[in-house]
Amino acid sequence: MNDGREAWVTIAELKIVHGKVSAREIDDVLVWAKTNRNMLAAKFEELQR
Repeated sequence: MNDGREAWVTIAELKIVHGKVSAREIDDVLVWAKTNRNMLAAKFEELQR
């Protein structure tokens, strides 16, 4: 967020697991993440190597 807040979101369920941001505040991001879930999961796996 522009005010310094952040949220950690699971890729599988797109649920906020950490942070003080409501799902409503990041609705556009969650819609994008749902559409791009496979790419996000693949990139996460790549970065873990």
